[in-house]
Amino acid sequence: MSEDLRNLVERLRRWASPVQQFITAFVIISSIGGYFAHNNYGDNHGAIAVSTKTLQFGTSSMLDSRGKARKEAMAACRAEVDGERPDDCKIGLWFYDACGALAIDRAARTADNAWGAAWAGTQEVAEEKAMENCRRHSRSGKCSIADSYCSI
Repeated sequence: MSEDLRNLVERLRRWASPVQQFITAFVIISSIGGYFAHNNYGDNHGAIAVSTKTLQFGTSSMLDSRGKARKEAMAACRAEVDGERPDDCKIGLWFYDACGALAIDRAARTADNAWGAAWAGTQEVAEEKAMENCRRHSRSGKCSIADSYCSI
């Protein structure tokens, strides 16, 4: 127990009535329990991996570490689709306790393979930012959301 917490407990014992002690203890325990419930014990990492050659992508969410999130997204991106297996996947985005989105310009798929990824506190904002990022790299400007989800 930290020194500050010990001092607080000692002051409560000396000055507070039993009812006040109970209420204070209840508030402290409720706050700590709410913190752990909200943080889901750290299982809130997500990632998006993208192949710039094929625009194939892979995602991950609700994992307990950044490394696991990145590894799962890369494996999903590298999976064989229609007889092809991309060899140039890279992590486009990693996030924690947030929402992520990927926008792809499918109209320009053979021209410049533009895409954009972003994270934010809400799915809507993540999508808006991903669209902005995609349009910044696209010649045609015809980006659309390929995937978006939250890892909260």
